[in-house]
Amino acid sequence: MELRGIWGVFYKISIWLTRVASVNLLWFLFNLPVAIFLFNILLANYIGELIVSLTLIVILIPLVTFPATTALFAVVRKWVLGKDIKLVKDFWNYYKQNYLNSLKGGIFITLVWSSMLFYFYILKFNSLEIFTYLFYLLLAILFVFTIHFFSITVHFHSKTIIVLKNALSFTIINPILTIEILVVSGLLIYLSSTYFSFLIPFFIGSTIAFVSFLGFHRFTSRLKIVD
Repeated sequence: MELRGIWGVFYKISIWLTRVASVNLLWFLFNLPVAIFLFNILLANYIGELIVSLTLIVILIPLVTFPATTALFAVVRKWVLGKDIKLVKDFWNYYKQNYLNSLKGGIFITLVWSSMLFYFYILKFNSLEIFTYLFYLLLAILFVFTIHFFSITVHFHSKTIIVLKNALSFTIINPILTIEILVVSGLLIYLSSTYFSFLIPFFIGSTIAFVSFLGFHRFTSRLKIVD
């Protein structure tokens, strides 16, 4: 029996929230090793401990975070396309199926992020304000590029080098979508880290993935790009 009226709306919202929270929690559990080392950085008492934690995070991100995030986007894709979802089974299957491509792309993107953040720190340390603002722009572009990497990986099943090239192209040729992803993601990250940190394990990753892939799918559908 289908609920109608206001109760039907509440029911649909509750289903949506349950899905978002469940898949995000699953994604967060897979990323727990990275989260632990991030927490260790906050508690680090000396530089050696900080360097060790940062090194382990850089190693773990391609091995753990990229495959888990690809699986997250694959589940969200299935959701956006209106297909039935068996959450745990689908997440694990997508994790295994896309692991190698996620790992290869993850190594490259993690190295780029690490280099960018290192030079960003150097610029901030030397108070080079003009170049600092340029780096803010480059970091924003890199963030959207990374998001598009996940969407393209799960939607087109191409070779890693082609996925990376297309992710860069999509970031540049569609500035409206790029700005949408930046605004929504930035707002979610700011609110979660500042006011609602307890919601991070339940909503932040899956919500960003949903909004980003929804915009991505809208864009590719309009261009008649089929999977």
